Amino acid sequence: MAVRELTLADHAMVDELREAVGVDLGRASPDWLAPTASGAKAFLAASGSFMFGAYVDHDVAGGVWGHAIRHPDGVITVQANELYVLAGARRRGIGSLLIESAMGLAKRSGAQAFELRSTGAAGMADAGMAELCASLGSTSGPAMQRWAL
Repeated sequence: MAVRELTLADHAMVDELREAVGVDLGRASPDWLAPTASGAKAFLAASGSFMFGAYVDHDVAGGVWGHAIRHPDGVITVQANELYVLAGARRRGIGSLLIESAMGLAKRSGAQAFELRSTGAAGMADAGMAELCASLGSTSGPAMQRWAL
């Protein structure tokens, strides 16, 4: 099992992640991985944006994306807006590795907080997602998970 930060140079891996999640969700293209110039490629080129892919035996298992937010008081929050683990790969620690990778990036960037918002198929109402966040120390409510760094 491996987690990799995806960059603009990894466009083929982003396409592979988009296709795998789309098949898993039963639709052609998840909105959060749009392949157009105004979609994932532009997102990865933007300052403060990130995307991680998780792989088991070189096959896509999941992903997370987000961005850094600098508040007017100078505080930096890194926010992950979507976490997705393919149904057949859940309950194997992949979600934890993705969140921990994004949190590690947040700490290295000097962020004071990390937030996870999920608006997709496996949102915060999902029991597995709630258990995952609690196991990583989040005490936040159902709409958003927050960790102090």
